[in-house]
Amino acid sequence: MKDSYSFDTADEGLAESYALHRQAYQRIFERLGLDYRICAATAGAMGGSKSEEFLAPPRPARTPSPTARTATSPPTPRRSPTS
Repeated sequence: MKDSYSFDTADEGLAESYALHRQAYQRIFERLGLDYRICAATAGAMGGSKSEEFLAPPRPARTPSPTARTATSPPTPRRSPTS
């Protein structure tokens, strides 16, 4: 999570700062080639008149191959040469 704040004392300056911050975040996500959505949010304890979140939708899960092992998978039992 990354927050962005301004210290404007007038509503006009705040609106301009907000627009510049929003555009900067859009350029960052676009340069990285990320799919994102801008969603309305609550300002929370810090207050403020406007708050938005930039969210990236989850990618579809990849199905691991049947032979792939993960760090938590149990070891594959070995067959004894006599069986």
